[in-house]
Amino acid sequence: MRAYDETITWLNFRLDLRQAPPSFWLLLGECVAGIRAITRVPLPLAAGKELERDTLAEGLHARLAMDGSSLTLEEVRSHLAGQLRVTQAKEHAVLELEGLFHTWQRIAGSGPGLPVVGSETLLSYHRALLETVPDVREKGRWRSAPKGPRAIDGVPPDVIPVFMAELCDWLNGPELDAPNLDERMAYALLHALIAELYLQWIQPFGTANARLSGTMEQHMLVRAGAGSMAGHLLSLHFHRQSHEYRRQVENAAQGVPDPIPFLAFGLRGLREDLSELRAKVREIQAQGQWRGHLSELFAGEDAAPARRQEQVLLDLAQQDATVPLSAIPALSPALARMYAGVSEKTLRRDVDHLEQLGTILRDPEGFRIRLERLLAFRY
Repeated sequence: MRAYDETITWLNFRLDLRQAPPSFWLLLGECVAGIRAITRVPLPLAAGKELERDTLAEGLHARLAMDGSSLTLEEVRSHLAGQLRVTQAKEHAVLELEGLFHTWQRIAGSGPGLPVVGSETLLSYHRALLETVPDVREKGRWRSAPKGPRAIDGVPPDVIPVFMAELCDWLNGPELDAPNLDERMAYALLHALIAELYLQWIQPFGTANARLSGTMEQHMLVRAGAGSMAGHLLSLHFHRQSHEYRRQVENAAQGVPDPIPFLAFGLRGLREDLSELRAKVREIQAQGQWRGHLSELFAGEDAAPARRQEQVLLDLAQQDATVPLSAIPALSPALARMYAGVSEKTLRRDVDHLEQLGTILRDPEGFRIRLERLLAFRY
């Protein structure tokens, strides 16, 4: 391997984190705080499962797309729900999806008891990813042919085993070890991003390198107790920003190699996606709290007006904008049935009563619910 020292300068397996600016550590801290805020957060069962499925589907689709798969996100979602009609043209892509899905599910099911990642672990994962995919040679074996003319299109095949052994030893060694248990999740994020960068440089396999990178990240993050969600969001970020991702990988290899900008790029994307996910979680929680509030408000009320008013509040809670009075009965089939055959005066009386209760707010455009009443410390 030493013969390549002068040409493969970006593979020196050294990283001086003391050179990272304070903003980098703040960014890392925000990501860890975001992961902890979302992990194991209580949600209504159906809504929580749906959010998990959507995040998983986005992560799977991202890694498949980075490897050149033709499956769309909707097709991935449909297949996970058992609803995709698999044509002959899609059969190969679906087998790739199944290999990735089952591998990630095994990692998630293993939890923090996973071992450290070594060369044999990666070979085993590569074999699992492609186990049922036909016409793929070198399953679970290092690449045996050059990848391309550019330097970062992969190292020469004869040095891959040594480079991969060095990478794993470095990631598991004292230089990148967390100073204490409280920082284990933060350093697992750094390990995952470093592995992403170096695997892009090395290109250890002839195929499925993006899926393997995502699998390695899943392993590291799940092992550190961060769960699988952060890995899905990283995959989604790298796919969405594919041009910037490639530019960052290339820039990190220029001049004096410096992985820190790439790490910051990954953390910034993760922070943004965590913020979006937290907003979805808050919305689901608010909807659940709202339903609970209505159950208390109308407890024991079986009369038709109470049932109508409760349904109005439930359906208004699903709207993002103010709803005119005349449009309220059309918000759902349930409301349409309840207001069929009654006068507009009945609707007005119902809405006036809800306004007096303080559950809805009137403005010149119509009505909206007052979810803000559920928020503590809002002043």
